[in-house]
Amino acid sequence: ANGPLTAAVHKHLALQPGGRILEIGFGNGKLVPQLFEIAADLSYAGIDISETMVAAAASFNPGLCEAGRATFVLASVEDIPFPARSFEWAVTTNTIYFWPDPVRGLSEIRRILRPEGILVLAASTPESAAQLPYTRHGFRLYDEGRLRALHEEAGFRRIDLDRFRKAVTMPDGSFVDREHHIVIARA
Repeated sequence: ANGPLTAAVHKHLALQPGGRILEIGFGNGKLVPQLFEIAADLSYAGIDISETMVAAAASFNPGLCEAGRATFVLASVEDIPFPARSFEWAVTTNTIYFWPDPVRGLSEIRRILRPEGILVLAASTPESAAQLPYTRHGFRLYDEGRLRALHEEAGFRRIDLDRFRKAVTMPDGSFVDREHHIVIARA
């Protein structure tokens, strides 16, 4: 269900060959190879709070890991284990809902981005999320104005927003029209 959204998010990154990208919340890692199809010679690092997802992503991407092109690390967005100014890009899709302190997480992402680095963050619109029963359990939803304010508070300079809409098939076979905010923010 997240494949088309992820592809749209990746386009907003404007990836160039030879750069470094950090992904926050890569899940099972099955969509990571798409990044390497966009730009050659990328260096990828991903963090996730789930040991299960870290193991799954590493096992799904053995060639990238063995070549030193991808690494998957158990870590939280509030404490990213990489030095300041390490990455040209950061990306996260459908994770901000669960961050205990979104400003702290966004500030930490800004810290690891190089000057002019780009963060692309995707989050379901509150209206779209209201259609999904599971969003009633622990999701913090943000409208466009609040997303912009969170990024500004974290120190991002230029913040653009786009929308992505797609009808997706749910696991039960039903169709849901999902809409996401895509935030493009520069460090």
